[in-house]
Amino acid sequence: MIKFPPGKNEVTVSGRIGAARKVCYFVIGKTGQSLRASVSSRNGFVSIFESGEKDYEYVLDVPGKASVCVDNLGRATTFSLTISMK
Repeated sequence: MIKFPPGKNEVTVSGRIGAARKVCYFVIGKTGQSLRASVSSRNGFVSIFESGEKDYEYVLDVPGKASVCVDNLGRATTFSLTISMK
């Protein structure tokens, strides 16, 4: 579960991900909030939701947990994921 620092609406997490693996993160949001995510990696083959996209935006249509999954379509690597809620 991702928790935002007090007074902040953006957080960056970094990690290592194996070849052909997926890591999912969850945030708590309210209906109508905009969730934005951006990912970068050393190998260039990490994307959000197997889409090949490096950036993602979604407006929550229900309150509660929202997920952002990072998929590695290449060799093991490190990544950085930034998530913001407005």
